[in-house]
Amino acid sequence: MNGRFLLADQPTGTHRSAANFCLGLAHHWPGRFHLGTDPRASRAGPFLQASPNAILHPSRLTTGWRAHLWEQFLFPRLAPRAVQLHCMGTAPFLFPARRQTMFIHDLNFMILRDTFSHTFRLWYRLACALAARRSRHLICFTGYVKSSITRLLGIPAQRISVIPQGPGIEEDLLAQTHTPGFADPFFMCVGSLQPHKNLRAVLQAWFLWKDRPASLGLKIIGQPQRNFMALQIPPHFLDQPGVSFTGYVSDAELVRHYHHALAFVYPSLEEGFGLPVVEAFHAGCPVITSHASCLPEVAGEAALLVDPHQPEELTRAMQRIYSEPRLRQRLIAAGRLRAQLFSWDSASRALVNLLLEISSGKIR
Repeated sequence: MNGRFLLADQPTGTHRSAANFCLGLAHHWPGRFHLGTDPRASRAGPFLQASPNAILHPSRLTTGWRAHLWEQFLFPRLAPRAVQLHCMGTAPFLFPARRQTMFIHDLNFMILRDTFSHTFRLWYRLACALAARRSRHLICFTGYVKSSITRLLGIPAQRISVIPQGPGIEEDLLAQTHTPGFADPFFMCVGSLQPHKNLRAVLQAWFLWKDRPASLGLKIIGQPQRNFMALQIPPHFLDQPGVSFTGYVSDAELVRHYHHALAFVYPSLEEGFGLPVVEAFHAGCPVITSHASCLPEVAGEAALLVDPHQPEELTRAMQRIYSEPRLRQRLIAAGRLRAQLFSWDSASRALVNLLLEISSGKIR
């Protein structure tokens, strides 16, 4: 397993996904478990301790291009006869292992071209698209992404498996209910501040809510990421009363927000899964999300779905959550029920079964 994801000090959803799958493999994989990573990565300990058969392949890799070079040229030489698993959406494209298997979280670099830098798109056409074509098998998390892969990359559906994920935060932490509350009611947004997360629509919807209570807040949790184009949000949207940017917060603090928010607002334009939606379900937080991409597939009937291009729909959804307590309680109950479909135990067991089939040659 390619352990580059363990180097992130402030993990994003992609890092969290890889870490949870890695921990699941460490617990459930019946044979030797090879993990290639930098031994200085403090987050590697739990994964190695979880597996009595774990074998660490040390590498002094760092972040950035050095880590990409390690992934492309050195990692394929580690245990070359084993199934080699890449979980971050990129993999070797020049010299892939014979049984290379990779996750594809989404194809946003092809679908939302204008939101990514030219360099980033070029690199992902090689390390994602070309690597996917040269891999034995692909894994994604929704049927929506699977259909996107077949349509945009021309890869047959039988070479792609769908394994739904669990939440990005530990389920036990999400289930805790004793966290202290906040002084005033608020809505919350979560996610790295990328253009496709559609923060502009959230702020515009807030602007359209002219008669909102003065005590009501909008908390935006996350931080900008490299390689994405500027958000280009007008200053009068950013400086509205009640709007606050928290930046990156700890898991415990994020759970505290989920537990006490009136609702989680997530009108994303394009997603491969939507980890925060599942987190909100597990934490008992009502969800307002987009009817675009995979989000209806993940949310089912447990969320209010809006057109992400129509901020006034988002305004009405927030107004309903605020003024209709029964609706809020219904969404909490529906979300908790929906959350039972998304757990890391079931996801990890499905991954183990799939890798065993690839290892045995049943999947060619």
